[in-house]
Amino acid sequence: MTNLAYALVLSAALAAATGPAAAQTPPAPAPQEQTPEALLRSGIENMLRALGLALQNLPHYEMPQVNEYGDIVIRRVNPLKPRPGTPSGEEPRRL
Repeated sequence: MTNLAYALVLSAALAAATGPAAAQTPPAPAPQEQTPEALLRSGIENMLRALGLALQNLPHYEMPQVNEYGDIVIRRVNPLKPRPGTPSGEEPRRL
């Protein structure tokens, strides 16, 4: 019985604390830019920006090459690192 009384007192106190305060403050006016078209445009711009960042972070690869043993080699390109010259004067065959 005392647990029920404590629960009722607590719920009444919470309702009294949030009820009148919420009723006294008027709702915030909506900004003019919150039209459906503006929200759709900003959403699409954010998605395109995220897609561009995802594509930039994908690893880049060179064209496949066949070495003298017949192995197919696909090298990863690091755009931030300068590329060294080819050790031999002969270029490998490209597929």
